[in-house]
Amino acid sequence: MDHIKPFLAGCIAGCAEFFVEYPGDTVKANMQIKNFKNVWGCGKSIYSNYGIKGFYFGATTRIFSCIASASILFGTNEFFKKSFGAEKNKINASFI
Repeated sequence: MDHIKPFLAGCIAGCAEFFVEYPGDTVKANMQIKNFKNVWGCGKSIYSNYGIKGFYFGATTRIFSCIASASILFGTNEFFKKSFGAEKNKINASFI
């Protein structure tokens, strides 16, 4: 069960990354397509037309990719730390 924990932590981190990062990406994409004077004007326009859901249009595939990539990153990081003998923030560099 210990080897599953990093993957689960990666899933949670990927989900958090998605919900924090995606609205900014939506605003950026809308600014590239339409002529807005500034970021705030673009964000207000999205919110007034679509509400909070407007910031997450097209998010279905992206959330799964964020969760999968963070899960793999966390899991492989922990795997290699254990493989190379990392204990209590001390890495055994005998393989070099």
